[in-house]
Amino acid sequence: MKTGINQNFGANIKILRQKQGISQEQLARLADLKLSNLAKLEGGFNSNPTLNSLISLAKTLSNGSLDALVSGQVSADKQVDFGNLGKGIKVLRQKQGISQEQLARTADLKLSNLAKLEGGFNANPTLSTLEVLAKTLTNNSLDKLFVD
Repeated sequence: MKTGINQNFGANIKILRQKQGISQEQLARLADLKLSNLAKLEGGFNSNPTLNSLISLAKTLSNGSLDALVSGQVSADKQVDFGNLGKGIKVLRQKQGISQEQLARTADLKLSNLAKLEGGFNANPTLSTLEVLAKTLTNNSLDKLFVD
């Protein structure tokens, strides 16, 4: 299920990289990514990277904000604490009075995958999984999925 957040994801990475005046090779090294994987992201051949890749790119290009990374617009907001994704999803879900079953159904995810994610057992979901959760729980803010 595409939500539209990452439609221009690769182009945004390239824009942010170029604004900072760094080459693909430099960004790959700084973000600890393979150059070939970065080239695929920028070229639009992979618009569904894992959370670990997203975090590395966000820390390098967008002041630690996933929202800024996918939008291409960096702000001066504080950095996100990426260590609390599962807890953040659970807190947001509970605040909205949504059961795991309801969220899984609404976000078109397997209940077992959502339970693992909330329990911290899947610490590396893909961008598409984060997108559907952000759409359902935070009005499309990836950063708000994480608890400070």
